[in-house]
Amino acid sequence: MVAKFIALIILIILKQCNCENKNLPCEFVFEKKFGYTCKVTKEFDSTNKFINITGIIGDHCAIDKTFNFSNKDVIRVMFFDRQILYIPANINQQFPSLKTLQIKKCGLLELTRENNFHSLRRMYLGFNKIKNIPKMYFWHFCRLEILSLSVNQISNIPQMAFRDLINLKRLSLNGNRLMTIDPLLFVRCTKLQYVDFDNNQLQSIDGDWFAKQSKLYKVSLSNNGIQYIDTQFFSSWQSMNVPQTKINRYVIFKNNSCIDFSFNNESNFEQLLQIISDNCSIPLPTTPAITTTSKANSRTKKPKYKPKQVLWFDFCEWNIQKEFQYLYKSY
Repeated sequence: MVAKFIALIILIILKQCNCENKNLPCEFVFEKKFGYTCKVTKEFDSTNKFINITGIIGDHCAIDKTFNFSNKDVIRVMFFDRQILYIPANINQQFPSLKTLQIKKCGLLELTRENNFHSLRRMYLGFNKIKNIPKMYFWHFCRLEILSLSVNQISNIPQMAFRDLINLKRLSLNGNRLMTIDPLLFVRCTKLQYVDFDNNQLQSIDGDWFAKQSKLYKVSLSNNGIQYIDTQFFSSWQSMNVPQTKINRYVIFKNNSCIDFSFNNESNFEQLLQIISDNCSIPLPTTPAITTTSKANSRTKKPKYKPKQVLWFDFCEWNIQKEFQYLYKSY
């Protein structure tokens, strides 16, 4: 126990020693659509995992001298074509009102530290080099509505990675290396409306992917290697009484192994299900029955151990509910 404690202290000291402090150069602009923005236009090399922002360089009043802007007014931070290998650990502390974070074409390698983005609404991390999504990185991103991880190198997403994204509406995973999606990945994302899985290596579609998504209106699955489709996948659209024409408006299967290229926008559910039945239905393997005469072997075998159902901690729902109750009481 003492050895573990000493090792922990040494690790903390090493992290502090390796911590790099830098000033963030910002060009402040105000855009009607996006609000007050910090654009990082000068060089800001974040090659250290433990980098911290110590100060902001830039003229807050460069837009209009009559307004006294501050870091608290910044709601968007943009990194474009800069070398940002790791997200600065305290960026949310420097910009406490941050709603949008965009890091594009920056060579981002990892999501290494939880930044506690409780107020973040939009996160764009496309065209980088992210390979893994840590299981707990997005925990407590309660208000996140748009998440883009397109054109990275992600091959696997842990089952509980998106457990707290209860307000997520749009998700882009276009251009990664995904081969499978866990059936429980989106179980808490009940407000999901649009998902982009284009240009991956998916081979099958599970019927439980979007079992709880009543607001889902579009899923794009183009340019994968899909060979098997569970027809239960379409239950959410059928339960919403979606018109049976123009199915490609809701699900896009272009350029996959088992979907007929002749399937067009004027086809209906029945035609689609027939195509799936003919080309995309893989029969489950059957196991031969074991016949024995002994009483011991004739007994029914105990079912294999199944893991307990995942219990989701409702921190986000509790936190948001508490906040809104406070707001209501204050008026």
